[in-house]
Amino acid sequence: MCHLLQKHKTALALAAFAIVLVSGCAPWGTGKQEVMLDAAGFRERKPQTPMQQNTYESAPSYELLHGQVNGQSFYAYKNRAKGVAFVGGPTDYQRYKELAHQEKLGQVD
Repeated sequence: MCHLLQKHKTALALAAFAIVLVSGCAPWGTGKQEVMLDAAGFRERKPQTPMQQNTYESAPSYELLHGQVNGQSFYAYKNRAKGVAFVGGPTDYQRYKELAHQEKLGQVD
């Protein structure tokens, strides 16, 4: 019976792993980065207009990008799995860099 139970646990673990692989989940650590972006003042946004949707689709996922619109700097981080982008300005970006530095030094939990 113990062998049968172990066999089922192994099958369940493999099935769960396969679901994660097929679902196209975000890279490890993405959640922590998004928590820091949120804490820094970035706002979670879904693309609304056709232009925003085209820009969103062409942007790489899980990278913090810099851009300008009408002379205004902005930063964006695309989470493809959620279908959102975290968007912030220069002040938000500076705060994010401070939080990331503190995290690297082990000062933030």
